[in-house]
Amino acid sequence: MFPLSPEFALIGLFVKQPQNRKFRRDQVAGMNTSMAKNATKQLHARDGEFELHTRTEPYTRGKDLAAALGRQAKAKAQ
Repeated sequence: MFPLSPEFALIGLFVKQPQNRKFRRDQVAGMNTSMAKNATKQLHARDGEFELHTRTEPYTRGKDLAAALGRQAKAKAQ
């Protein structure tokens, strides 16, 4: 997966797919989540409006990620 812009990404798959494909909200959030999980130090985005999944919340905006991970850690500690 390689994002080119907020609306376009290159995705390599092992099965044939149409060249242009529309993705659902959950698929885009899943791609964002996958890239975030594999980041070692930083996430880069145009703004904090991108969405991803956390273990406890299905859709979390990027700008709310730190708070969501804090809530997740707090729930795990209890």
